[in-house]
Amino acid sequence: MSNETDLQKMELEKLMEQKPFRGFITRLLDESGVGSSGFDDNSGVHAKNAGRRQMGHWVETQLKEATPNGYLLMIKEKLND
Repeated sequence: MSNETDLQKMELEKLMEQKPFRGFITRLLDESGVGSSGFDDNSGVHAKNAGRRQMGHWVETQLKEATPNGYLLMIKEKLND
């Protein structure tokens, strides 16, 4: 693991300690369509949805790898809202 990767993970850990940031990431993941199929009969809309979901999955993966406890806290907060 590179120093740059370590630094990025530490930065993400610090950000996830902040409830407003967790709220923002929750909204970002919801908006990206993570957790939904994204299917649409219109191929252009379907492609757009697929791209948004892919970025959402990338963000989610980054969170899970960098700060699993922060990710779980974010999910718990979402369920309690």
